[in-house]
Amino acid sequence: TRDIWQLQLRMSRRQGKRAWKLLEHPKFRAAYDLLALRAEVERNAELQRLVKWWGEFQVSAPPDQKGMLNELDEEPSPRRRTRRPRKRAPRREGTA
Repeated sequence: TRDIWQLQLRMSRRQGKRAWKLLEHPKFRAAYDLLALRAEVERNAELQRLVKWWGEFQVSAPPDQKGMLNELDEEPSPRRRTRRPRKRAPRREGTA
């Protein structure tokens, strides 16, 4: 069960070879079904988009799959926020 849950969480990262590796995983279909169930129950738009994408990816021919992955690469990815380095406390004399 844990494998299926973790595999489902990895489904949002589809770039590069990850999509094909996930598709080849023995428990992929179980993770996909769980994702579809969650999308339906939670009515989560992002999960529904993922389910739709993976559903199309599964039944597409390899050249079409490559095109789907290329389309993902063209989408702007959300920018990660960078943290500023933490300021160090001033060093006190007499401590080593």
